[in-house]
Amino acid sequence: MVKSEQYFVSRAAEFMDFEEINVLLVEDNPADARLLREAVREVEGNHIHLTHVDNLAKALTKLDQSHFDVVMLDLSLPDAEGLATLVTTHNRAPSVPIVVLTGRDDEELAIRAVREGAQDYLVKGQVTGQLLVRAMRYATERKRAIEALQRSEEYFRSLIENALDIITVLDVEGFVRYGSPSFERVLGYQQSALTGSNAFDLVHPEDGKRVREMLETGSRHPGATQHFECRFRHRNGTWRVFEAIGKRFEAESSVNGYVLNSRDITERKRSEEQLRQANDTLRAVIEASPLAIYALDLNGNVRSWNAAAQQMFGYPTDEVMYSKLPICVAEEEAAFRLCLKDAARGKLAAGVEEKACRKDGSSIDVSIWNSILRDEWGAVEGIVEAVADNTERKRLEEQFRQAQKMEAVGRLAGGVAHDFNNLLTVITGYCQMLVDRIGPSHEMSEDLQQVLKAADRATVLTRQLLAFSRRQIVQPKVVDPMALIEDMRPMLQRLLGEDVKLIIRSQEEGARIRVDPGNLGQVMVNM
Repeated sequence: MVKSEQYFVSRAAEFMDFEEINVLLVEDNPADARLLREAVREVEGNHIHLTHVDNLAKALTKLDQSHFDVVMLDLSLPDAEGLATLVTTHNRAPSVPIVVLTGRDDEELAIRAVREGAQDYLVKGQVTGQLLVRAMRYATERKRAIEALQRSEEYFRSLIENALDIITVLDVEGFVRYGSPSFERVLGYQQSALTGSNAFDLVHPEDGKRVREMLETGSRHPGATQHFECRFRHRNGTWRVFEAIGKRFEAESSVNGYVLNSRDITERKRSEEQLRQANDTLRAVIEASPLAIYALDLNGNVRSWNAAAQQMFGYPTDEVMYSKLPICVAEEEAAFRLCLKDAARGKLAAGVEEKACRKDGSSIDVSIWNSILRDEWGAVEGIVEAVADNTERKRLEEQFRQAQKMEAVGRLAGGVAHDFNNLLTVITGYCQMLVDRIGPSHEMSEDLQQVLKAADRATVLTRQLLAFSRRQIVQPKVVDPMALIEDMRPMLQRLLGEDVKLIIRSQEEGARIRVDPGNLGQVMVNM
């Protein structure tokens, strides 16, 4: 009896004394039948129920009608003889164990019967009650053990035959002794063609040496599990990546070689490579981005920090990693903590504008866009923020607003200057008429000259206003530029504002240029 059968029998025998055994006795000799009955009665508390028939036909009928745990079968019956009796009975009730009854001179036949499927045999005339009961009990349990073992083998065979993993048994030289049906499903090779071939013929040349070394390591450490990855050639010529687990069994076992469990991970490897490439691409995009991009955990600690963040805020990556975000100004701390709390609840503002602190202590205007980071199970694990420096934009916006203001002032000045110029024309004309009429000797002549001078100065001012509004016709002349600029000082100071100090310096005294005075004034205003 093999070890597995012995185990089942020994475990089941512990409970046999409490079970009733129904026995069918097939014996044509009444005396032998009576002796067997008496032998059974000799054993107290045996719980054996005996049913007797005297030929095979009746026995087969009983087997069809009732359940029996054991058949005690005489091989010499009126209607059957020899091993044919055993075969017929076994075919009718294959699950019922059979104990053969034989005479002293038929022991060789009984041994042959055991080889053909009988569970045991007893020699008539040598049977005691204890021996008879023990034989029936062990026959029953041996049959149950064998059936349990068969069911177990069928179960595991079914698992192996329907598994996606490839189960391979190799001898010590690497030749295939067994390959599971999944070999054909996964690699396209039939079991019959695979058995007896060298497994290393299917291994990629670059992986062969490493796989041999792994198996040799297993040979030095029998029973130890070896894990490795290698490429196997598919029947269509392509290479598939496998993850394998192997174990070396020693000669004392029924294997005496290697048992490998291999799983096709080609698609997983391809997905991992695609994911790696995607991560590399994303990392390159982040590093090349002009935006400062960094990731934070829910405690506000930095988990990543790109090159633009280093340049924008002045903090090297190794200085900020795994530490608190250092760019928050004091008045923004409360808002930042609230942002982290909102992120933990899965809520974030779309974008904000605020101040940020650089390493040198200066502050800059920034726009911040953020997004929630989740782990593989969907739980929030932090946030990622993209930051744009708004300092230059703010400066340009201020310049644009100033330009709009100047444009409005220019339109207003142009309108006023145009109307004022019309009035000056009338004033100048009438004054000149009076001067011509009264002559230079008249006592009012000097007063009228002062009016004309004032009108001339007003005309210059009007021309400046028209130049500022770009409505004056160009009239170039040779002038002292410093004198013109000094004349414009009051207007320039008002345009610049009280918080800007205007300083005018001349590189060369007495310089002259040919220019339209109004246009020169406009240039100064634009600057």
